[in-house]
Amino acid sequence: MEKTKRCAIIGGSISGLTSAKWAKEYGIEPVVFEATAHIGGLWLYKEEDGDLPTVMKSTVINSSKECAALSDYPPPAHSAPYMHHTKFYEYIVNYAKDNDVTQHVKLNHRVRNVHRAEDYKLSGQWNVEYTDGNGNEHHEVFDAVLSCVGHHTTPNWPREWPGQGGFRGRFSHAHSYKKPSGFEDKVVVVVGAGNSAMDIICELGRVSKQVYWSTRRGAWISPKCTDSGWPVDMALQRRIFYHLSKVAPWLMEKYVRDKHNRHLDHELYGIRPTHGVFNQHPTASDELPIRIASGLVLPCADIKSFGERSVEFVDGKVVEDVDEVVFATGYKFAFPFLENGKLVPVVENKCRLYKQMYPKDEDGKNTCAVIGLVQPLGSILPVSELQARLFFDAFTGRTKLPTFEGMERANDEYQQFLLHNFVNSQRYTIEIDYMAYMNEIGDMLGCSPRPFDYCFSDPKLFYRMIFGAELPYAFRLRGPHPWRGARKAILEANKRVEMGIRKRATATPFVYGKDYGVYMLYMVVFLGLALFANFVVGLVF
Repeated sequence: MEKTKRCAIIGGSISGLTSAKWAKEYGIEPVVFEATAHIGGLWLYKEEDGDLPTVMKSTVINSSKECAALSDYPPPAHSAPYMHHTKFYEYIVNYAKDNDVTQHVKLNHRVRNVHRAEDYKLSGQWNVEYTDGNGNEHHEVFDAVLSCVGHHTTPNWPREWPGQGGFRGRFSHAHSYKKPSGFEDKVVVVVGAGNSAMDIICELGRVSKQVYWSTRRGAWISPKCTDSGWPVDMALQRRIFYHLSKVAPWLMEKYVRDKHNRHLDHELYGIRPTHGVFNQHPTASDELPIRIASGLVLPCADIKSFGERSVEFVDGKVVEDVDEVVFATGYKFAFPFLENGKLVPVVENKCRLYKQMYPKDEDGKNTCAVIGLVQPLGSILPVSELQARLFFDAFTGRTKLPTFEGMERANDEYQQFLLHNFVNSQRYTIEIDYMAYMNEIGDMLGCSPRPFDYCFSDPKLFYRMIFGAELPYAFRLRGPHPWRGARKAILEANKRVEMGIRKRATATPFVYGKDYGVYMLYMVVFLGLALFANFVVGLVF
């Protein structure tokens, strides 16, 4: 009888847990090494400031629950569309328990180094060195290794500005920010334009004396909800819009930009960037407009220099009596435990991984990968899960990966994709187009959604897959390990969202989608016109 193969999974957050689940699906024994005393990673809030990050006390998820779901584990219908971090942590823990993953997790076990076995060219195996909770050192051999440590670990501090050393106020990083206590009645400058920056400036705007928001480029600010209160990703993350963006990108750009400006006039509020809406990672905030309109948050340019208690910006504006500067300037990532950092070398947050997963392997074994090292224009959970599925499908011989040369060409193409589509910044080195990437991996697995397969056999499902939100369950309708409940999960997604919102009955019940058919008819006509325009332009030019 053949010995069961084992996979070392480094990290017990959601990427590690879903990887362990899929290892079991493929008959592989997972061993999850988690350095802390709990699973769930940063989603378990901790008051103390440690080396590892945690969410803020007020954090809610940025992707709505259905778009952030795992492919066979719909979130509870009663949970809010944008779950509080405590509820989302419950979702993660319940997923691990229900899939019998927790028994495979070694808490307080820290991996020190991973390196290829002496016979790697034949076996593809890895030596894993780790310490347990008592400090005892161990060494084991595994058939595969997955790194699932995320990319929010080491704070990225910006370069030092002139006069910064003489500033008598306090500097801190968003990594250490938990709650607004201690910021009451203070003058605070927050640097950065990501989601952490938005959460901090909006929260401090309620308690601080004054908040100044310093942004180098400005940013496109997306609402989390549409005008009617529906989750914005459920409204925009649709297959019809995806196809529209391919045939008429200028039209989709204008549509989304206009949506953003109806939420917040970026020119009027002084935060309009020079780059396009799709050239940056979405920054979501429903609170920012009222914070700025109330004068509680004041947008400013990039910092030029510091005085003893002052900050000067590049446009000449000077703010006096500054008590604290919070740098919400992102994170750096590295993999020092993978062959002492040599397996995945990282320079300014740039690294070369095939499909943002596989490091270079001229031997073609490809038994080590990184899961979750992406920043999608959507939720990261479905991406991490699909990456884990691809890894184990390839590891067990079902999916054939490209040659070493083919992977290198794909890496070059990805770098060109980043160069042409995103702002040249350390923040955009692992960016992916959510729907395009999911469909690429899905095609490799043979599980990408095919709505037109259901056009006549199941028109209701076809309609939802084309005009409804693109949901993770669609990647379980076919291919390896299909899920019997996928169709039902897709068709009932809107109902689960509605149940999460509706907590009080009204005299006349509102039915989501009453005018949905008419709206989508407009979209079909809209797409048809776009296709026709694209065809005409092709003929003329």
